[in-house]
Amino acid sequence: MNTKRLFYSIHISFWVLFVGISIWIFSQFLSINTGILRAFLNAIPLAGLTYLNIWNVNSNFEEENFKKTILISFLLFSVFIPIRFYINSIPYLQTNLGLPTNEKTTIIGIFLTNFVFLIFSFLYQVVVNRFKKNKQQSIEIQAFQKAQLQYLRSQINPHFLFNTLNNIYSLTVLKSYKAPKMILKLSDMLRYVVYEQHNKKVALSKEIQMITTFMDLAKLKYPKEREIIFEKKGNFSDKEIEPMLLIPLVENCFKHSDLEFNPNGFIRIFMVMESTNFYFTASNSKNDSQKQKDSVGGVGLENIQTRLKLTYNNNFIFKTEETNQKFTITLQLKL
Repeated sequence: MNTKRLFYSIHISFWVLFVGISIWIFSQFLSINTGILRAFLNAIPLAGLTYLNIWNVNSNFEEENFKKTILISFLLFSVFIPIRFYINSIPYLQTNLGLPTNEKTTIIGIFLTNFVFLIFSFLYQVVVNRFKKNKQQSIEIQAFQKAQLQYLRSQINPHFLFNTLNNIYSLTVLKSYKAPKMILKLSDMLRYVVYEQHNKKVALSKEIQMITTFMDLAKLKYPKEREIIFEKKGNFSDKEIEPMLLIPLVENCFKHSDLEFNPNGFIRIFMVMESTNFYFTASNSKNDSQKQKDSVGGVGLENIQTRLKLTYNNNFIFKTEETNQKFTITLQLKL
């Protein structure tokens, strides 16, 4: 049921209930036909009071014009008292079951019901407006987060392409037989980036497959004796993850490692899946005396942390640890 239909259903149900209760009350001292007519004729001005006061809340109270709100509420309350008193004083509606008509009781009843409906309509509309505002704010926040997430994801792709194309260029200059293989693997990566990054979640197995492809691309640049390890443990087949979340962490290892200059350099990637708990650790050797070869700044770990907050709220642990010779990233997620 949409919001508009729910709104009409609630209002119709309320007035049907009110008229039903009024008929029962009036039928205690009036004939059933007179009770029905009197119930309907009292409901009409009360509905006018209610919806005019709702308009007053929307037009004045929500605009913080409190003096005007109070003034109009008082006028509505005052105007509908004589209207209802006139209706209830119609001779036909005084036909009773032998009980004396009590004018004082009628006035008190009119006064009280007007006051109750005035307060009720005010509180009702204030609550409805707050609900609508909260819902709209929630929609706007979600839209902003989605746009922000797409922006953060888009920052990854140029950086990745820049590094990989540099590698391919180096091999083509050397006329290496590895270049066609790198282009084919890059094509697989691009297909994944283009078609998967706009999804909310992707299969973890796909992300792992792309990490393998990325590492294969990166390995072609380094001597075979370098220690580049990727180990997995657990069942990853039925889990999903934020797309392009892990690949930048792996890329970070290659970008900031000292594999080119250090024969003992290493990159070690470990993944463990235990029930719904996912553990990821990436570490690389480093040498602070060697400046970063890529002068164009990457997306950085702040980007990843922002994406984690937007996607997983507080359901993650992300840590970094750095020494003079080693940098380690640890990520724990609930999948």
